[in-house]
Parts: sequence; C-alpha cells; structure tokens
Amino acid sequence: PEPTNACSFPDRVVFTLQTMSKNVEDILKHLGNKDSVMEPKVLDWIKECMAAKEEPKQLLELLSGNYVGYAQMVNLMYDWNMLLGDEEIAIDREVRQHMKSAITRDFDPVKVDSAFQKECPPKWVEQMILDSEWRDLLYELSEAHPNSTILSYAIQCLSDVSRKQRSTNLPYKTQTD
Repeated sequence: PEPTNACSFPDRVVFTLQTMSKNVEDILKHLGNKDSVMEPKVLDWIKECMAAKEEPKQLLELLSGNYVGYAQMVNLMYDWNMLLGDEEIAIDREVRQHMKSAITRDFDPVKVDSAFQKECPPKWVEQMILDSEWRDLLYELSEAHPNSTILSYAIQCLSDVSRKQRSTNLPYKTQTD
C-alpha cells in the first residue's frame, strides 16, 4: 500500500524506501559479479540487503554461485612455480605483467568511477602511486581514459607528491625505485 500524504513524514519514508531499493538493486548487481564474496564491502552489502528484507537464500546463491576463486588460483600457481624451482622475483614479474595486461585490456572507467569517493579513496590507489611500475600503469590508463574520475584523482595525487618532492629536494622513495 502507498503511504498517504497526510503529513510530510510519509514522503520522507517513501524517499528512503526508494533510495534503499535502488541501493539494494545496485548491491545485488555487485553480488552477481565473479568473486564478489572477496570484495572488501561484501559484509556491508549483506547487512544492507538483510535490513531491506532480501532473502538470505538469494544472497547466498549470488555469493556462492559467482565464486570463482581467482585470487586463490593465482596463489596456487605461485606455489607451483616455487615448487618447480622458479625464482620468486621472476614469478612476481610475470604475475605483475599479466595483471597489468588484464587491467589495461579490461579497465572500465564507468565501473571504477561508480565506486570512487574522493573523501574515502580506495587504498589501492595510494599503493599504486607508491610503486613505480603501477604508477606507470596509472599514467597509461589516464591517457587512454582522460575522463575517468579516479584516474584524474590518482594523477592529481601523483602531481602533489611530485611537487612536494621537488620543493623539499628529497629523492622520491617508493617500493620499487
């Protein structure tokens, strides 16, 4: 039943329910992605869906049905390569190169930007900025996707770090430099 407009309160309730419904709809889309169970926000998503009275069975099916285990497969391949006698640095280089190729090929600025919030940027942005190899990838991606909000933010952060480094005349220390 639709709430009446006897006072202003029901309008606020309808707005809240519509907003919650849209949020839950977006969350269900996220939960339908491969390996969504591995996402950092998955517990928050589940709580929000449960608060909106979503069926736990549906959530369980989405999470388990879309589990592939990519991260675990990478770790398994790493272990196998180590057992075969490959050097750790060579394995790391190969994994990084594969990841960079996959990111470059599959980067979707709309998806990435939809999850971006300036007041709470993802931790991986800072980690990429501090690593010269990933920093180069950020530059490449920003050239290919100049309208991406998150890439613009990353480039701005890089510019700020570079400006601070020049003003203090200190060498820019990173993880791989």
